Amino acid sequence: MRVTVLILALVLGAIMAAQSLLGYGVSGIAGNANLGGATAVGLLVALLWLVAAALVIPLPLVSCLLFVAGGLLGFAVSADFPDMAVWGGASLTLAALSFFGWRGKRRADLRDRLDREERQALARQVAALGAPRDPSIPPS
Repeated sequence: MRVTVLILALVLGAIMAAQSLLGYGVSGIAGNANLGGATAVGLLVALLWLVAAALVIPLPLVSCLLFVAGGLLGFAVSADFPDMAVWGGASLTLAALSFFGWRGKRRADLRDRLDREERQALARQVAALGAPRDPSIPPS
């Protein structure tokens, strides 16, 4: 799940950044300050997505919060730049996927910790019996 979010965020973020950069240039030519401000926020949201994508593997919950912030910013400027409503929705979708990735990572970490503790308990039992220790089981 987290790898999917990483790939989607990078690809869609590049498209959003290009669209916002193009809109920013057009707003400068047309002299539309409202569109210029909204597209500048679009570039900020693209930057948030880049940071969130970088953190989705090690810290998926932080990534989720950054995607939520990007979504809220996108919806806030959608009156001046309507495409940002679409990007805001995509950001909230990525936030939901990051949340599910965080839950999956938390469960996998718990399983790994329990397996490690179980192997160590078994190694202690074997050592207490005086049997030769299995080298594949780490010492406690």
